Amino acid sequence: MSADPPWSGATGVWRLISGSGTGDIEDTSDNMTMISGLSLGLNRFEWTVTLGACVRSDIVDVNVYNIVVPEGFSPNDDGLNDLFVIIGLDTEKQIAELTIINSAGAKVFETSNRTGSEWKDWDGKTTAGDNLPEGTYYYLLRLTSKGNDQVFRKSGFVILKRY
Repeated sequence: MSADPPWSGATGVWRLISGSGTGDIEDTSDNMTMISGLSLGLNRFEWTVTLGACVRSDIVDVNVYNIVVPEGFSPNDDGLNDLFVIIGLDTEKQIAELTIINSAGAKVFETSNRTGSEWKDWDGKTTAGDNLPEGTYYYLLRLTSKGNDQVFRKSGFVILKRY
C-alpha cells in the first residue's frame, strides 16, 4: 500500500473497508505498508490522517485477479487446447506482456497489448509463424496496472505436445 505520509504532528491509519479476505495490514500506521490475505476481486482500504479535529481520508481499491497459467497445451488443430490461454488477464486495465523461451534460452514468441498492439494467445508457433517442436518451453509474464504502474511478474514452464 502507498499513500502520502501524514502531516507533521498528524497520525495515519489504514483499515480494510470491504473484501472477503482478512486484509492483513503489516503496520496500520505506515503509509507504505504491506498487505496480505486479500480476497479475489475488489478489496477496499481507507487511509485516514488525523491532526486534532482535522481528519482527511482517502480510499484505495486493490483488485486481485486469479491468473491461471496452463502447464501444457496441444496445438494440433483438434479444437481442444489448441492455444496457450492465460485466464484472468484484464487487458483493459493492464499492459500484458508474454515472452516464450525455448530450452536453449532463445526467445521464440512474444505478445503484448502495449502501445495499442493486440494481445494474441500463443498457438505453438514462433512469432514469425513457424511451428515449434514438442517440448518444454518457459514463459515470462509481466502485467503492469494502467492505473498506478504497479508490476506483477510470473514465470514458469509450459509443455507443448502435438499429439
